[in-house]
Amino acid sequence: MKKNDPPLLAGGEVHNEVVNYIDVNKLTLMSCIETKVKLSNSSSVSKRIKHNWCWLFDYEHRELGHIWVDWDPNCWIITLLVKTAQHITCHVTFIEKQIHFTVSFVYVLNKPHKRVPLWESLHNFSRTVSGPWAICGDLNCPLFTWYNKRAKNLIEKRLDRMLGNGAWISKFAEGFVHVMPQEIMDNSTLLHSVPMQLEKIHKSFQFFNFMCELESFQDVVRTSWDKPWYGDPMAILCKRLRNVKDALIKLNKANGNLHNKMHGARQNLADIRERLSHNSTAQLLDLEKSACKDIESCLLQEEAFLQQKSRVKWLSSGDDNNGTIVFGHRAASQVAVDYFTSNLATSSVHTDCDLSQLDFNQVTEAHIRTLKAPFTSDLIYSTLKRTKKNIALWPDVGLMC
Repeated sequence: MKKNDPPLLAGGEVHNEVVNYIDVNKLTLMSCIETKVKLSNSSSVSKRIKHNWCWLFDYEHRELGHIWVDWDPNCWIITLLVKTAQHITCHVTFIEKQIHFTVSFVYVLNKPHKRVPLWESLHNFSRTVSGPWAICGDLNCPLFTWYNKRAKNLIEKRLDRMLGNGAWISKFAEGFVHVMPQEIMDNSTLLHSVPMQLEKIHKSFQFFNFMCELESFQDVVRTSWDKPWYGDPMAILCKRLRNVKDALIKLNKANGNLHNKMHGARQNLADIRERLSHNSTAQLLDLEKSACKDIESCLLQEEAFLQQKSRVKWLSSGDDNNGTIVFGHRAASQVAVDYFTSNLATSSVHTDCDLSQLDFNQVTEAHIRTLKAPFTSDLIYSTLKRTKKNIALWPDVGLMC
């Protein structure tokens, strides 16, 4: 690289800043303008930033890839509509809420006469747009989101903008654009936030086996279970189980993140041993022994946790089948409905079936009396005794009295 060559996006500080910017702001769709990365390096650089994301480049028109569009395919569906030397225009779908819009990512050339093809392309494209449409990127217009970082001959310009049509403003009336600090890059990044009410995912209660080894576990369970309740035996059982569940959730939160605890324990031991290397004292030796016990305890808890979680790892990683990723309870329930509909539904309906000719098992009077009989403590106890090990009985909250 020559002395005056621009730094590559992959180079040291800039690359790290981009990765950190994505993680801190939890981005799932973005565009990088004026990347100055050669085509031969684009694949390796993009994978280093986000190896599981999808990317669009403009190398057909620009040697150094002035426009990159990148997104998380689990969140967005991007369809390329137009690609020129100065803009990439895409149709965008937000998968979870099925929200559709169009975005043009632009990098406008400096010379006025070279901008004419861009304006013509966008003008022609505007005739085909009926929904929300935004234009964002480096428009090379005056004001102050860029400056040359020189104490003398200071130059400031507003090169980066985001524009939306009427449909965009109506659709995302609560949206706003943050002009972020420049940090080590010349241009300020634009962060567009669109508040959307997402479906709240209710996670079922999970009991982790390592909690049995916590010192306060027995006391927490005993205290929450022994709370007095009144009613029929089944109602009392449900209330006690719910009470224990709530207490265990609080205990798990108070115990903290296992991985963070392990990291802290290792760091503590490393600090103690660093001090021991300079001055070995009885106090430090005791601290080292205690730190080793803490690490051993964290290791046992972490091992039990990971072993238990590995049983359901296929839920997130898949089983090598060509499945579909869905988000939210409604989408998951629709997948189940579609599956059974396609496998069990028939193409024709038979209306000439005489049900009176079918021999159904009848519910006897003895069965009716058994079903109507009230719950007893002995019945509940015998049922719980027959339950297999490692099966937690946590009644649904909606069924509790």
